[in-house]
Amino acid sequence: MMMRVACLGVCAMFVVVPFGCEKKKTESPVAQDHAGRVIFPRQIEVEDESVNQFVREAMKTCFAGEYPAFRDLWADGGSSFSADKYERGWKRADQISIKRLKPVQFAPSVEDALDEDGSLKTTLIYYIVAEVRLSAEIHNPNREVVLWIIPEDGGWRFRHPPKAFFASIAEAEAAAESGTGATKPRG
Repeated sequence: MMMRVACLGVCAMFVVVPFGCEKKKTESPVAQDHAGRVIFPRQIEVEDESVNQFVREAMKTCFAGEYPAFRDLWADGGSSFSADKYERGWKRADQISIKRLKPVQFAPSVEDALDEDGSLKTTLIYYIVAEVRLSAEIHNPNREVVLWIIPEDGGWRFRHPPKAFFASIAEAEAAAESGTGATKPRG
């Protein structure tokens, strides 16, 4: 299922419209790397193999323990992700399980949202939901992480989505599961 998301205006309003776009998998159902530390089920993979490959390489990087390589995974060059935050979080991950990887059509702003002919101008991005199990000595060791995967410099990078995105996606997924269709914009 693909979703269309438009972030419109300063208030970060999203329009989410689900529509079908599933890739059938015939391979084994789960890919495990790093002795079971990364779980990326094949049925979650998307049609664009470059995105799947980015996710696999990013998960390997998380376990490599090298902060500079981890920073390179982020759209802003990792400037929003301090070494301390990396040391307290991602570096202490015992297991990362990918739960969802979905394509999303995104329009960044009102000014940029419409083409000259009035049609909605969007960029294909992805959102990923991962369950991260941290070391046992961490308080609250299980975390759900939601990130965008966006195109940048001919490749893919992570970016933290705006808070309004979470509610819009939750509503769109609930509407898709119930068969009611598109959700109302939030803002």
